[in-house]
Amino acid sequence: MKKTVCMILFTGLLCFLVVLPGCSRQSYFQTKSSREENGKTKLSLGSKSKKTAPAGEASDKIYVQVAGAVASPGVYELDRDSRVFQAIRAAGGLTKKAYDRDLNQAGVLSDGQKIYVLSRKEAKETGKVEETESGGGQSSGKATEGSAELVNINQADKNALVTLPGIGDTRAEAILAYRKEHGPFQDPKDITLVSGIGSYTYEKLKDKIII
Repeated sequence: MKKTVCMILFTGLLCFLVVLPGCSRQSYFQTKSSREENGKTKLSLGSKSKKTAPAGEASDKIYVQVAGAVASPGVYELDRDSRVFQAIRAAGGLTKKAYDRDLNQAGVLSDGQKIYVLSRKEAKETGKVEETESGGGQSSGKATEGSAELVNINQADKNALVTLPGIGDTRAEAILAYRKEHGPFQDPKDITLVSGIGSYTYEKLKDKIII
């Protein structure tokens, strides 16, 4: 009887010793696998993607070329939606020989645009200006139409402006300041936008001015 009990106990102990190493190895590999998975998860959570600008996003700058009768011809960087007069200003302004009567200085620029300012000689050669207007030099801002002498309010200097009815030194300077800030007039009636010049004054000079 004792011998049988001993055999049973020995057999059970032997089975326990055989099974235990397997269980230990399985537990070890499960623990290692869990650690690796946790490490991958932390690595994934810790990584950040770099932000990039959307493809094809438009720049807020443009490049335009200014050539012809300007002080410093060249390519200039300007803000998008800039005007022609701003490009001319960047190029140092018009020269004394410039002919800008047909130049829309209020026009909106586009990237890659070229602005060419004719000289009075070039304008004459292409038939854009008459001999009586060119006068062989810079215009004073006066033009002849029939027998009447008209004042070009986009080109006239102070001396020419004060010859207009109702325009004295103060108003002449206001016209020059307006042109410098806003560019050329688009219509003769736009002169009423100048401080100190109303509809009453315009009625007196409307037949004596051009643009």
